[in-house]
Amino acid sequence: MTMVKKVTEKELLADQATRILRDAIVTGELAPGAELPEEKIAAKLGISRTPLREALRRLQREGFLTAQRGKPSKVTNLTEEDFLHTLEVRQLIETYSIEKIVDNISESLLKQLKENIKQQEKATLDHNFNLFLELDRDFHLLLASANKNQQIRDIIYEMNTGIYRVFNFFVYKLPKTGEISFREHLEILEAIEEKKASLAKKKMEEHIGKIATRMKEVMALKST
Repeated sequence: MTMVKKVTEKELLADQATRILRDAIVTGELAPGAELPEEKIAAKLGISRTPLREALRRLQREGFLTAQRGKPSKVTNLTEEDFLHTLEVRQLIETYSIEKIVDNISESLLKQLKENIKQQEKATLDHNFNLFLELDRDFHLLLASANKNQQIRDIIYEMNTGIYRVFNFFVYKLPKTGEISFREHLEILEAIEEKKASLAKKKMEEHIGKIATRMKEVMALKST
């Protein structure tokens, strides 16, 4: 484990530690299954264990790390099968949800969605893949927020958070994925603006199906 970067910038220590560790996981510097002993990692980052623990908790919530009772957190080992199963659930839940919410989306939420899309486009043009993925996740969570069913909102949140690490991985492998996903999101938003529930449902179903296809492409590249 090399990870030579240290916290030096003027930002919250936990924020920067989260970013550094996330990047190390995405790039493979921290391999799946690797344990992160707090004392050792804190020393490498040049911070105390308090902000490090906050960073570890955040990464656990995002799905990058797995907590272990009595042991250090470890990098989550997610498989292609795990990812595809998650997408299957997402496709069922999110296509159902979007059809229900199209007629009930407020002007305020629509404004947030438009701003999100605008930022997605900028992130793809800047090749800022980490930012794009945060915006991608936020787009789906914003849509879910319009659903009055708390259980559906919770499921969508869990599905979009748990696969975050793997999503990062394949966007790094196929940089154009960000641009493609942005355009798919734009089509979904346009259908919502036009109050076309069936079209929005179709576009969401296609979007998540294409994510699965792109993931399979990445795994094929990985095996060659």
